[in-house]
Amino acid sequence: MMFGAGADIGTFRHEAVHFLRETGLLTEKEYQTLRKKYAKPQLELEKQIKALELQIVRYTADKETKQQQATLRALKKKLNDSQEEDVARAYEGFMQTPGASDGIFQRVLDTFQGMLMVRSAAGMLHRINRGEIGRREKPED
Repeated sequence: MMFGAGADIGTFRHEAVHFLRETGLLTEKEYQTLRKKYAKPQLELEKQIKALELQIVRYTADKETKQQQATLRALKKKLNDSQEEDVARAYEGFMQTPGASDGIFQRVLDTFQGMLMVRSAAGMLHRINRGEIGRREKPED
């Protein structure tokens, strides 16, 4: 993805959620709260995961079990990625809704007001270059 002066600010905000989670600036506790509220149910995927987990518990670590464990990891990653996308889309929507209220999203907005309200990604790159972004401390869980 390429950001520049004409980049869509909604996309930038969406991607900010992924960045905040990856760097730990959005705590796991905060993320889980958002995930529970905004992630869409993935019933079929969750059903597949639960079935594989039960099947793996019943058998020893043979070649088939190792294959199932790899499949299980892939399914869990797919579920996690989908849920994170839902949270990122929710934040994008939060920012587009005047008067919207969500404590964690508000904390993200308040803490990173300058980062998330920039008019262009180029402005963000200048703030990174000046060291303004790198000097921030990670919040405690």
